[in-house]
Amino acid sequence: QIARVKDTYEKQSRIIRVNGDIGLRVAIRKQANENTVEVARRVLAEVDAVNEQFPQIRIVPVIDQGNFIERAITNVARSVLYGGSLAVLVLLFFLRDLRSTLIISLAIPISIGATFALMYFSGFTLNLMTLGGLALGVGMMVDSSVVVVENIFRRRQENSEPIGIAAIEGTREVGGAIIASTLTTVVIFLPLIFLRDVSGVLFKELAYVIMFSLFCSLLVSLTLVPMAAARILGESQAPASRRAGWITRLSERTGEWIHRLELGYRDVLRWALRHRMATVWGASALFAASLLLFPLIGTEFLQIGRAHV
Repeated sequence: QIARVKDTYEKQSRIIRVNGDIGLRVAIRKQANENTVEVARRVLAEVDAVNEQFPQIRIVPVIDQGNFIERAITNVARSVLYGGSLAVLVLLFFLRDLRSTLIISLAIPISIGATFALMYFSGFTLNLMTLGGLALGVGMMVDSSVVVVENIFRRRQENSEPIGIAAIEGTREVGGAIIASTLTTVVIFLPLIFLRDVSGVLFKELAYVIMFSLFCSLLVSLTLVPMAAARILGESQAPASRRAGWITRLSERTGEWIHRLELGYRDVLRWALRHRMATVWGASALFAASLLLFPLIGTEFLQIGRAHV
């Protein structure tokens, strides 16, 4: 049922040794529509069963592509987790408020969870491209929420508005801007959907995952974030005397550093406004210089790896 075996003679052209003993190599390849990891798991289970039923022979797996794929996917998934954690830490560093950071961070798990639903119903799998799309989009998932929360906080501080009105009007005020900014990012990946041949197979899932995750983060920033801000930011904040001493000192030092950064940016902006032509010509010169590097950059389809001897 598997093959036709014929006892004949053939000149020996290669020698297979397994752990120093003469062996026989058998390669098993999956069909085009099968999952490599699942096929590898079933093959390894069958190998264990054969080794148990026939102790006079010993089958040793030498090359397992499923194991390589699992390790690669695990590394990318770990990168997504690290990236999301670092994004939250950056938000906490600049906002210096745990409640605002918590509200904005809601966009990350909700968008990722909704994207998993898209992958399930679309027949996508967890592979390097889909997880790579999440890794690329995880940092952009909080952009719209940051704008919404900052505008709500600004209206509450400057206009002394109740938190409910500040949440509604603040979101409405920046709604068009964050929709436009998100769509300009989404349409960048739209042409990847229409690619054909191998390029389409490689990058179509990447484009779908990034676009859907950003779209979900936009919905979160326009709906859940204002609601959470109205409920959480409206509560009275704990006085500074009840905070831990190291938290207070860290917040003060961070505030001083951000204040100096804002002052430096203000000085640079004032210089640019006073020297407009120099700014325009300087930016044009940098752009032209970057174009000169284009012919020096090599091109290839994919860079799998390089061996140096």
